[in-house]
Amino acid sequence: MIDEDPPPDSEPAIPLPPGASVERIGDDLALISLPLPEAAPPASLTDAEADVAIRVFEGLSNAEIAEARGVSPRTVSKQLEGIYRKLGVVSRSELVLALRRPVAGDESDGDD
Repeated sequence: MIDEDPPPDSEPAIPLPPGASVERIGDDLALISLPLPEAAPPASLTDAEADVAIRVFEGLSNAEIAEARGVSPRTVSKQLEGIYRKLGVVSRSELVLALRRPVAGDESDGDD
């Protein structure tokens, strides 16, 4: 005898972090949405650098950041160079990881 699948609205078989949601998009497929962590710029950054770093964390391009801040894309690029140097990172991806503040309930210590 084969066990039947649980109904679509049943609780997930694994615990999900706070703020996560599950959306069924097919009989055998579900989309799990996880909350994004908040950015935590270090105190070593100036206010302008922290603002640029947060906007990078949010996924904005240099041109979008420049427009939002009322400066040139070159200014944003130079600010990012300073941010990278201060934080010891070499890319936007590393910057995003460096700014990651753990989500409530996240027990990882980053040493995985």
